[in-house]
Amino acid sequence: MIIQTIIPDLDAIPVPAPLWLLKTLLLLTFLLHLIAMNILIGSALTAVLTRFHSKSARREHSKYLFSEIIRELPTFVAATVTLGVAPLLFVQILYGNLVYTSSIAIGWFWWWIFPLIIIAYYIFYYLKFKSLKTDKPAALKTTFLIWIAAVVLFWISFVFSNNFNLAMQPARFSALILKCAKGLSLNLGDPVTFPRWLHITLGAIAVSGVYRMWRGRSVAVKDAAYSSYQLNLGYKLFIYPTMANILIGFVYLILIPDEIMRMLMGQDVVMTALWLAGLGAAMWAMPALKRTIDAPQSLALPLGTMLIVITLISMVILRDMVRTAYQKPFFHLSMTPLDVALGPIIMFLLAFVIGIGIFWWLVKVYVKKR
Repeated sequence: MIIQTIIPDLDAIPVPAPLWLLKTLLLLTFLLHLIAMNILIGSALTAVLTRFHSKSARREHSKYLFSEIIRELPTFVAATVTLGVAPLLFVQILYGNLVYTSSIAIGWFWWWIFPLIIIAYYIFYYLKFKSLKTDKPAALKTTFLIWIAAVVLFWISFVFSNNFNLAMQPARFSALILKCAKGLSLNLGDPVTFPRWLHITLGAIAVSGVYRMWRGRSVAVKDAAYSSYQLNLGYKLFIYPTMANILIGFVYLILIPDEIMRMLMGQDVVMTALWLAGLGAAMWAMPALKRTIDAPQSLALPLGTMLIVITLISMVILRDMVRTAYQKPFFHLSMTPLDVALGPIIMFLLAFVIGIGIFWWLVKVYVKKR
């Protein structure tokens, strides 16, 4: 059977840790990466939008917000890339044979991610350290560069989504690789490819809106007008993508295989509960965040943020369960050879906890400096 010849055999070297521990670490580290990635993608889009707002009545607020976001973007890129290393490594350990094959199928698109992220990174640093002039050529140049960087980030997000969506469906490997063995194929024939990417992208914009509301709240005492501008903009970035995402989510639900859709619609209690919890928390967050505009220092923003975190946790776990359901006919983690070694596990967990502590300290220092 050609599918069996295209999927590489499992690594002969046994996995040195319990699978449940590796899966937990995968979900945890992916959640951290997801938060950073959401803020990065959404902030890049917000920077693009403020170039249009700069012609409106709130010109000064838009210009200042653009400068503020430009100063933040290099940090967000660094955080996203750094926090993405761990989940990528855990994915390679647990699903390496599948991700390896899907990466080969889209080869050149996947390889170009790394030069492209460097290009976006350099653009953000250039805009951060380059004095932005007010003359028209400089404004046009700045607008052009931020557009290029934002498009690059959205393209990278599409390639990532495309690759991991393909890795869930080994049955599609043979058709793509035989269609073009040079790595120039994208999984565009799968009807869920675009709804899945849109679902992720709209969610990223919504999360960045919540972050923007926190930034607005932080200056409420010093500058009430600028705070109100950020709070209103942040809420719009949250509410409109979230409402659109509910529709896209149902489209995605309809397009996935029938057996998985039935699992989400009640056949699997855990998957159904996670789906309803994520949807319910997102809808409950809407009025909570709305109240923040009139009362920035109230508990409405922390409550809304907590609800969004619940949504993200639900979606991360549910995403993993959907992946398992997709791969069930071809692969299951129980097939992975094990040889548990407590010494390396303890050392890794200790280093992991210390690393999380250092990262949290760095975040606190960064927020304080801002």
